[in-house]
Amino acid sequence: MAKNHMDENRGAAEPEVFAISRDGSKWKLSRRDLLKAGAALGGAVIGGRVLAEEGKKVESDVSCNGVFAHEGGVQALAISPDGKRLFSGSKDGAIKIWALPEGALVKTIEHKAEVCSLAISQDGKAVFSGGADEVIKRWSALNGTPLESLNPSPYGRTDPSKKKDDSASKSLAERTSLVECIAISLDGKTLVSCNHDNSVSLFSLPDGKLLKTLWENTDNVDCLAISPDGKILYVAGGDKTIRRWSLPDGAPLETLQGHEGTVYCCAVSPDGRTLASGSYDKTIRLWSPEHGSSKAVEGHTGTVRCLAVSPDGKILASGSYDNTVRLWSPPDGAPLNTLNGHTNNVTCVAISPDGNTLYSASADKTIRRWSLPDGKPLGCLMDIAASTSDAKGIQYKITDTVTGQTTTYTLPCGSPIPPGSICTCNCVPGARSVPVPSTHCTCNQVHYWYPN
Repeated sequence: MAKNHMDENRGAAEPEVFAISRDGSKWKLSRRDLLKAGAALGGAVIGGRVLAEEGKKVESDVSCNGVFAHEGGVQALAISPDGKRLFSGSKDGAIKIWALPEGALVKTIEHKAEVCSLAISQDGKAVFSGGADEVIKRWSALNGTPLESLNPSPYGRTDPSKKKDDSASKSLAERTSLVECIAISLDGKTLVSCNHDNSVSLFSLPDGKLLKTLWENTDNVDCLAISPDGKILYVAGGDKTIRRWSLPDGAPLETLQGHEGTVYCCAVSPDGRTLASGSYDKTIRLWSPEHGSSKAVEGHTGTVRCLAVSPDGKILASGSYDNTVRLWSPPDGAPLNTLNGHTNNVTCVAISPDGNTLYSASADKTIRRWSLPDGKPLGCLMDIAASTSDAKGIQYKITDTVTGQTTTYTLPCGSPIPPGSICTCNCVPGARSVPVPSTHCTCNQVHYWYPN
C-alpha cells in the first residue's frame, strides 16, 4: 500500500480532499471524514507516494521515473476485443491484467516461466500464454483463473519423424519447444503458435486439439500473422523469409524474400492488402502479398522487433532495439513520428480497438501509453510492487455496491483520469494551489472515485 504523503508532514494542517462525480459536482471532506465515509461513498482513498523527478526522455508531465509494470522485461502485450483489458507478459513469469482506459492493475497471474507470447480469444473470454516452459496455457480473461492445466514436454525435435507427425490426438499440452508467438483467427476457430524447434502448430478451438504441424522453416520461427479473412497464415523467422500458408488446411503457398536478417515481426493491414515485416536488418518491409513485391522502409537504427497496425489501417507502429517507437503511414511507409521514452529495447506494441491509444513495452520493464494519431506520451502503467519506493503514484479503492467487492488501483502520478470524471486538487501544505478541474491527476494528494 502506498505511503500517505501527509504521514511525512506530521503536525501540519490536515489537507482537504475533494471527491468527484461524473456530473461534475463535487463534495469537500477532511481526510479523516473521507475515510469514515469511504464505505458509504463506495471506496476509501489512499494517498500517493513522494514526488520523484521525471525521466529526461519522457516528453510529458507524467513521471515514469521508478515506475515499472513488471519486475522483468516485458515481452508480450494483448488487448481484449472490447478494449477494456490489457494483458502483459514478462520475463518475470507473470501475466498482468490492466483495466483500460485507466491503466490500473487489476490482477497478477503466474505462468511460472518466462512469458514470450499472448493472444486473446475473439469472444474476449480467454487469454492464451506461451513461454519458456514449452506449453500454451489458457486463462480466464475476466479473472485470470486457469481454464486448462497443461504439462510441459521435452524441448526440441528429438526424433526426425516428428516432421510428419500430424496426429490429431495431441493437444496444447504437447508443445515441443519454447512458444515464441501465438495468433488466433478472427473467427476464433484456429490458434497458431510458432516454436523454437522451427515448427508451426495449428490447433482447433475451443478444444485445443492439434490439427497440423508445419516444418518447412529452416531456422527459428519468430513471428506469424493471420489475414483478416482467416485464409492466409504468414510465418517468418531466422531463415530471413516470410512463408505463406493457406488456412485451415496448412497447405504451402509462396515464400517472400527481401530481408537480409532474421524477420522478428509481421502484421497485416485490416483490409489484408498490405503485410508489414520487421527485421534484424533494421528495416521494415511493406509487401503486396498478392504480387510478392515489397518496399523497404528505413529509419530505425536497431533491430525492428514489433509491429502493430491501427484498426483503420492509417498508422503502422514499430518498436526497435534502438529504444524508440516510430509511427508510419501505410502503404507508402511515410514517417509520421518518433516516440522517445523507453530506456531499453522496445519489444512489443499494441493499439486499442478504437485506434486512440498505443501501448509499448520494453526490456526496461515499463509499459508506456501514447495517444494516437499525434503520438503524445500519456505516461506508464504502474505495479506498485515492482516500482521503486520513491515512484510517484496514486492508490485508491473502489467498492462495487452491487457485488460488495473492493478493488485497489494504483496509477502513476499525472495519469489521465477515467472518461467522464473531473479531477480536483486539494491543498497540501508546502504545495498550496487553488482546486481546479483537470483532466490529469497530480501527486499533490489528488484522489478520484465515483460516489453513488
